[in-house]
Amino acid sequence: MQTKITSILFIFTTLFTYSQELPLPWDLRQHNLSVVNPYLWNPAMGLQQQKEHRLSNWTRWQWQEVDGDPTTIFANYSYRFSQNDVAGAGYFQNNTPIFQHKGGVFNYAHRFVTDQDLSLSVGMNIFAFNRQSLQSPILPPDIDLPGLSQTDEFVVHLAPGIYFQAKNWGIGLASENLLEFVSGGDDKSEHDVSYFGSVDYTLPLTLFGTQESTYLQPRAYIKTLPGYDAQLGLVALLNTSKFWAQGGFNNYYGISGGAGIHLFETISIGALIESGTDAPADSEDPSFELYAAIQLGKKHQKPSPELEEEVILNPEIKEDEKVVATKVETPKPETIEEETKPENVVVKTEPKNNPQLKLEQVTPQPKPKTQPKPQPKPTVVEKPVVETAVATTIQDLDKKPKNIHFEEAKIAGEKPGYYIIANVFGTQKYLKLFKEDMRKKGFDAQSFYRPARKLNYVYLEYHTSLEAAEKAVRSKLNGKYSQKLWIYRINP
Repeated sequence: MQTKITSILFIFTTLFTYSQELPLPWDLRQHNLSVVNPYLWNPAMGLQQQKEHRLSNWTRWQWQEVDGDPTTIFANYSYRFSQNDVAGAGYFQNNTPIFQHKGGVFNYAHRFVTDQDLSLSVGMNIFAFNRQSLQSPILPPDIDLPGLSQTDEFVVHLAPGIYFQAKNWGIGLASENLLEFVSGGDDKSEHDVSYFGSVDYTLPLTLFGTQESTYLQPRAYIKTLPGYDAQLGLVALLNTSKFWAQGGFNNYYGISGGAGIHLFETISIGALIESGTDAPADSEDPSFELYAAIQLGKKHQKPSPELEEEVILNPEIKEDEKVVATKVETPKPETIEEETKPENVVVKTEPKNNPQLKLEQVTPQPKPKTQPKPQPKPTVVEKPVVETAVATTIQDLDKKPKNIHFEEAKIAGEKPGYYIIANVFGTQKYLKLFKEDMRKKGFDAQSFYRPARKLNYVYLEYHTSLEAAEKAVRSKLNGKYSQKLWIYRINP
């Protein structure tokens, strides 16, 4: 009798103590993810991956010290097999107040580009895992109470998401477990669905002399969990080619801050700490997160052959090219960039980003051969077109550079040759800012537009031979440019 009374008192005392602790939500608690594994936040955000292959790991210790038994582990591999498609698979373990989840995650995302500044990405996460009851820490092993029976079942969650981008704005909506399928076990509890939405703004910045991978991105979000108050939060991420830093606030978990480094454009590692600010979370130990990722392969996927541009020259441009070709002496390929100006011809250098350039060739008071032109203008032949007229003499069309990123295509209206690319942009605003920044630093930054990929390519030099282009890239433009350069060949 005394033993039973002691056991009952022990149960009620322990239950009372346990009820005073802050309940741990059953979700993945992925609200801080930004640089590594963002598709756990929204499956459509997997397209933020920059290179073809990525191996990554995220580990979180919730309200506990860093030890060998973290609350959440997620390790995955993802492959970006086109500019608008990415897929991945990984392993995860996540502890909830009652269950431990162990299993796999499969992700796929596709982006629909509707305009140069508009896109819609859709994605799906499929969680397939074993859900097992944690051993109750509050009951003696010889006492069994109804409702606390052990559960061991296989569960599948379907978690869709969408992400809409308009210029620098992004709006996301997703669910962590919209649909649930359960096999085995005795748990027949009602399926609780979690939803979350976000709004972010990406502000490109220029640090370390480049805009590549450099931006400030604040994000506001809301997350609903049945049985808990809605979580409201804000995360601000500063990302550069060398490091990243972020700070955030969540009305349930408190404030957070983290930082990491990027090494050799391949490895990213970092850490984050989160601490409660209001009761009852402020009485808990801080939470810790560790991040690691390795990215391999090309940064820009080469498009499939069906996306290559067909050369369909405008008849007017074609006629102009014939005129220039008959009037301007063709310089030798190796001296094309320092060509001699023909007599009675003025060469005017202007920005080269206009695919259709007007050509005019005049000699002093010429006699019209065909139709007389009203009010003849001074002799002007634009340098880009002169190069186009002789661009059929570019060399090494059957060769490709070694250990240098290289792309090629046929683009209507653009002169064939080798372009030394410094950056690529999808919006005119930041294209202009980057070109202005380069010109202030002494570079003659020009650009061309490729319709098939809806991107603007900024180049700092133009060459007609692969050898000269390779020399320019390997020497970093004779030491004048410290950031990454690569070669784009426009074929005749």
